[in-house]
Amino acid sequence: MVRTIVIAITLGLASAHSLAQAKPIFAGKWVIKGERTSGTSARINPFCGSQVMSIGQDSKTLQVACSVPPNRSDYSLTGATTSVSIGETKGTAKAAWESNRLVLTITVAGRSKPLNRTMYLDGFYLVVEHSDGSTDKEEKVVFEKS
Repeated sequence: MVRTIVIAITLGLASAHSLAQAKPIFAGKWVIKGERTSGTSARINPFCGSQVMSIGQDSKTLQVACSVPPNRSDYSLTGATTSVSIGETKGTAKAAWESNRLVLTITVAGRSKPLNRTMYLDGFYLVVEHSDGSTDKEEKVVFEKS
């Protein structure tokens, strides 16, 4: 009896641990929720000039697509460096999970510091904290699923 209880508790803890480690799914169509954002350029999508973006995601890749200007960037979720476009700017990006946050580090030619994008879910909202690398100031853009 005691052995059965110990096994059940162990399995329960293992299941809870694996659920806590699950990576969020960002897939969907997202629209900027202006009143929940902060910073001077908070109403600007940090991936493109559009108020709307579509995200696709599988275990190896995150795809961010915008219609204005039309572009799509694929970010490897395996640690590989990928070529990306942010609006008209071209660069390379590396993605890394930090707990339940996806951190994108984007290197652009001619810039001394990388662009940083940290994505996470806050309830029903997608939050993207970003900095342009020129200052230590970070801004936050909040998106709502449409």
